Amino acid sequence: MPDYLAAEAKRQKRQRAKPRLLESATQQALVQIAWLHRNHPRYEIIARMLWSSQNGANVEPHHRERLVREGMSIGYPDLGLDVARGGWHGMRVEMKAPKARTGKEHAERQERRRYWLHREGYYCVVCDDAERAWCLLCDYVDGRIVRQVGDNDAT
Repeated sequence: MPDYLAAEAKRQKRQRAKPRLLESATQQALVQIAWLHRNHPRYEIIARMLWSSQNGANVEPHHRERLVREGMSIGYPDLGLDVARGGWHGMRVEMKAPKARTGKEHAERQERRRYWLHREGYYCVVCDDAERAWCLLCDYVDGRIVRQVGDNDAT
């Protein structure tokens, strides 16, 4: 076998051995949540009621314009759980990849959005990994995260 073919075969073998990297922290969270749901049916409500925002999707500019016209809003959290618990109307999770670079304007929009969601009775958190998101979702569903009287302001 010629050297260049042997080298190519080795390269392809290494490529197959590498785990596929997920594109975003949101995808990591959704994969882990789906896996945990299969192993923890107690939290089936999370799998049934959790949704993902399409704000972080990589789309062509003309598709993005259409999505904005249809109501897509910059700064909306990545994950939502529409289940009322502990005095909250629901839960919103903003996933941030470690060392993610977010523009100042985008970060301010996200912060304002979380502030208003909190004021309207939604529990909002920012998570940098899927495990933390899962733990908080479970705590929320189990009623361990309770809204305090007078808790109108975002923290």
